[in-house]
This record gives sequence, C-alpha cells and structure tokens, in this order.
Amino acid sequence: MGELAGEFTSGYTGVQWLSGRPKGVDHEGRTHARTHARIAGIVPRPFGLGSGWRLVVAVLVTLLAALGCEPHADDEVPPPDPPLQADEHGTPPAIVVHFEDPDLRGTYRMPHFVNLLVTNTTSETLSVSLTLVGFGLDQRRSDRSYGSYDLRGGEQRTIPIAAARFPLRSHSAPATIFAEGRVTVNGQRLSVASERLTAAFDRALSTVTFHGIGNALRNLRHPHDPRRERRQLRSLAAELLNVAGEVWVTDRYVPVGRLPPNGAGGGIIRYSGGSDTNEPWPASLPDPLATQPHYEGPVLGPNQAQLCGSWLAKFVDSGFGEDHMASKDWSAEPARFAAAQIRRADTAEVLFAGHLNAFGCTPIIQLAETGTYVLTFFSTLRQDESKIDIQSVNSLGGFPHYTFMSSAFVKTGPNALPLTLDFPSPLPITYSNTAAVMGLALATPDNGFPAVANATTVTLYDDCCQSGVCAFACASGDYTTKVGSIKFGRSNQKLPSGHYIMTTDYKYTIGHELGHVIQHFNSGRFHQNYGAWKTDEAPLLCTCEHVDSSNPFHCLQSREHTSTAHIEAFAHFYANKLFNDPNGGDCMFVYYKDVKHFGITLPPPVPTDCTYPVRWLENECLAPDRGVQWDWNNFLWSIYTAPPGQRTTLDDLFAIHRQGCGTYCQFDPMDWPTFDGAAFAYYGSLLDPRYVHLQVQSSTYGINH
Repeated sequence: MGELAGEFTSGYTGVQWLSGRPKGVDHEGRTHARTHARIAGIVPRPFGLGSGWRLVVAVLVTLLAALGCEPHADDEVPPPDPPLQADEHGTPPAIVVHFEDPDLRGTYRMPHFVNLLVTNTTSETLSVSLTLVGFGLDQRRSDRSYGSYDLRGGEQRTIPIAAARFPLRSHSAPATIFAEGRVTVNGQRLSVASERLTAAFDRALSTVTFHGIGNALRNLRHPHDPRRERRQLRSLAAELLNVAGEVWVTDRYVPVGRLPPNGAGGGIIRYSGGSDTNEPWPASLPDPLATQPHYEGPVLGPNQAQLCGSWLAKFVDSGFGEDHMASKDWSAEPARFAAAQIRRADTAEVLFAGHLNAFGCTPIIQLAETGTYVLTFFSTLRQDESKIDIQSVNSLGGFPHYTFMSSAFVKTGPNALPLTLDFPSPLPITYSNTAAVMGLALATPDNGFPAVANATTVTLYDDCCQSGVCAFACASGDYTTKVGSIKFGRSNQKLPSGHYIMTTDYKYTIGHELGHVIQHFNSGRFHQNYGAWKTDEAPLLCTCEHVDSSNPFHCLQSREHTSTAHIEAFAHFYANKLFNDPNGGDCMFVYYKDVKHFGITLPPPVPTDCTYPVRWLENECLAPDRGVQWDWNNFLWSIYTAPPGQRTTLDDLFAIHRQGCGTYCQFDPMDWPTFDGAAFAYYGSLLDPRYVHLQVQSSTYGINH
C-alpha cells in the first residue's frame, strides 16, 4: 500500500513541495505516482485468531497545552443516550519529547534557555538523537543537531536549549521552532516531534520574544472594526515582506539576505515569509462563503499562477499499511476546500475570494508582471453544500476563533506560462491534523455528506464535551437540521510531566468522530447503552479491563448491546474509508486503545486487518443481542467493498438504518434481527445479490446474533 513521499530539506522552497506532495492521497485524478509495496513488518499476518504478531511502536507528535478542566475521575458508564458520542484515545510512544512550557510567551533577555523534557517510556536504555528544527524566513527549513543522550528505562531528562542555538533567528515575522527526537526500537526508526514554539529576536540578539502556541500576539485586535483591521492587515503584509534574520547552514549562521532567494519560475517569484493567526473571521475581508466557490479564472496566458496551500500534519497512527496519509513523518496535506483569499499587498485589490479545490489550489489567477501579493487561507472548509468550521477556544479568551495562514510573495518579472506555487502552513498541529483529515473526507467519493445544506463545527482544545465529562473526543449531529458538532480535547493519557496527549494526534480518532456525525446526519441515532460487558459480567477477553491507555468505557473487544457495538463500528468503518482504498483488496484499521490477544496486551496504536473475520463474539463470549465492535467494523467493510452488484453502498446502509427505525432513528434499537429485517425489506428479495452477500458475510464475521 502507499506511503507518502517528501520530507523537509534545508533550503526548502514552496515549489519543491509540489513534487513532495503526498502520493496516493487524492481522489480526483492528481497524477502523482503511487507505491503499492506493503509496509514490511507491521502486520505480517492478519491480526485475528490464529494470526502472528509483531509489536510495533509508532511515532507520536505531542501537542501539549495547559487546558482548563481535569479528566473525569469516575469511569463508570454514564446514563443511557447521552447527547454526545464520546471516545477517549491516546498513549505515549517509546520516547516523548516536549517543551516544559509549550505556551511560552513574553520577551526575555539573552542568553535565555528553554527546557526540553525527553522521556523514555520503555524499560530499556535508549539512545536519543535530538535535532532542533526551524521553519520560517522565506519558508525555509533549517535543522541543527543538539546531540545524543542515553536515557535509562523510565527516565525523564531535562535538557536546557539555548535560544541562541535556534536554527532560525528571525528579526521579523516569528519563526517556528520544534525539537525532533530520533531513536531505534526493535529495529524500527522512530521520529518524535515536540510541540512548536514561535520566536523572534531583536536585531542585536539581545532579546528573544516568544508568541505562544497560537501565535497570539498576531491576533487582530479589532475584529469588528473593518477600518482598523485593514490597517493591521497592511502592517502584517509589510512585516511578511520584510524578511530579516539568520539561518543555520551546515556549521554557521548566514544572514537570510545573503542566501539565494527562495522562489520559483526562474527567480520570477520570491517567497517573502508567512505567519499564522488565531482570530474570528476578519470583518474587513470578503467572506468566501458569499462568493462564487467555483470561480473558473481567466483563459490561460502569461503572468498567471495557481496558488496551493498545504497543512503540515503528522500522526502517531500513520505508516501501518493504510493508503492515505500514510507517512510516519511530517507530510504536506493539501488544504482541500479551505477558504482563501489572494490580494495585492500594495493596492489591497482582492484577486480571489473563495474556496480552494480538491487539491488545495486556487483557480488560475491573473497577476501583473510585477507586484507583491498575499495568499491567506482559513480553517473553514466548504465543498458544495457541506461546511466545516474548525475553531479553537485556546489562549484567546472565552470566544471561539478560527486560524488563518498568510504568505507573501513578490513577482519580479513576467512569466510566459502559468506557475504553480505551494504554500505550506506551519499552524499548530491540532489545526493542521484536523483540517487535513476533514479536507480529505470532503474530497473522498461516497463520503456520506448530505446533498442538502449541512454544517459541522469542530472545536479544538475543548476538554469538556458535556457537563461532568472531560478528557474526551466527542461528536453529535442532528438528522433534521443537519447541524453537527465535534470536540477534540486532550486524551486521558497523562505524561510524566503532567501534560496530556491530544486526541488529534490520531487521524483515526478524527475520522471516527466525523463518522458519528455522518451517521447522525443520514440515519439518525441508535439506542446506546454502553457497558454491557460490566453488567453482564462478560468473560475477561470481552471486557476493557486490559485498557490502561484510555478510559475503559468501551473498547474494540468489549461485548456490548448490538446497537452500541454497531454505533462504534460504523465510526471505525468510516475512518477506514478515509484512509484505505476500497478497491485495494486490503484494509488497515489502527486502533487507539489497548488490545489483548493471546494473553498479551498490545499498547496503541494497534494495527488490525479490517478484512479479517475475527469473530470475537463467537469465539470468546457468545450471547444473544450482544455484539463486538471489532466484528461489526470488519463486517461493514466487507459488505461495502463487495464486487459490483453485491455491494452495500453507504447510501444503502443508511437506507437500511432508516428502514429499521421507521423514518429515521431516534434512539431506536438496531439489533441484528432489526438490521436483517430492514435489509430484506430494503432489497426486496431473498435472492437479491446484495442481500445474499450481506447474509453470507454476517455469518462469516459472526455478527448475526
């Protein structure tokens, strides 16, 4: 299956990222090569009964923030039918690298040090190689080695990092700084990144100013005053165009002005810096949602360009053999369907306001022979009738706010043919990961988004999904209004430092929660009553007693009421749809909690083969009107990926749900007899090939009880 291509290199330019765009992630014909080699050593045989296993520890990016509420201390099952679908995820990898104060802000006299905490979570001594990474100053990346450190099992080491040794020392727009730790465990190379800091120095290098996780000092201070906003935006554009600072190159610092311009088109385009900003939608900018989203642009000719945006993402559960977003390292994921604007910095003329396409690009835009321009794209996405707003409640007070990325460039001469320019966004990883997955979902065929107007609000850094329930990722949607809500907070896994892992470090978590909303939009809501494995006193292998990394509320192996197992399995299945090619013949589901198999508890992320008939209920704890989400997840994949004529499509599945509930589901039960009867009624015949296949697979996967 496919891997992603392209890593950062020192001296990175935006155009280089076009060739380094993720391979095998587009669904609408982008002509990148694909690699179909199976990732060796991840799942040597199907992970089910009778299967072999090799424990693999994956990469985890930890974005850690001081958040406002403590995890819910009571792990008991909440009342039936809570208003939100809630899940918990997360566990640390072999090493964890993060800054002691990830939201550091303020101005400090030099010399100044920031503490980096490196934790070995294993019982063995590991040699950790540290690298400081800087991104900024004309969209450059620079790496600087910070030595190797031997950590005993369980040891946490505090390493002072001198600000003077940052690989980028910007005197203008703040540069992004993060630490990367590399280690080899059981023959697997792990690359673990810290959260990022944003920093800028005065020209004498006598002070350094940190701007916090959200780069909060860049917020527009008058979000309801267009005149003042326009003045602030002009000031921002001037700062982006005034690039000054030093770049670490090989073994010394070099002023950025002495380096070759970072640009494209034979030097016609010169990149001039970027910055991200958290804020409400600026009142002074045209609302992309009020403009024609399918603007076609001019006929091809000279002095034209297509501008593309990317989210820089990294997931702990990538690289296990899935097809899409499969890189273990940082990847530039297209900013699909993000709201965007292009304007001239000198005249403030708006050349485009709308949404990027399925490849994260604008249409062809007509530019002048020379001029300065600013591309801004926002964390609100829209495709046809579907709108997704990604906002945060972190750092900026008691109101939600969006994030936007602005990049400036200078055009110094004419170009005969249209150019394609790429602008990666170094936004906080919670934003980047979430926007990348949501954009992929909008671009995926048969994605379940309704054909009528629908809107989903995604809120980041929101720990409390509902009263008294914190440390969750959760989702809710309404069948009649087509309005949905998703919240991503920290996980329940606490690191030695006291910080928490973010749920958005897991792409399958993001896809899972969106799956809940999609089901609510199309089917309504089933009856849910979690924790049957407790009340039934189920056998040990059908409980969540082995789950240490998260709240043992429900898990892949727990025996639940069939409706409840179906709910969670559909959300898993939807995530599988996003990251696996349904025509590829295989499927990888990477689970975010512990799994117990053959007497061994496997910590997450746990790769499982979602084509394999595990039949966990039948083999371990058979009981009437009970189900296991592992069985149902694999069953749903099997009927969805059947040959033409036998396949149950997503629309078919939703129609079966509605058939079983009458009109739409309003906390109605969806046990096997109900589901089976609804499928028969929908297909209309015992001999319909789709119903026949569904029946066969229900027996194969052991869910027909």
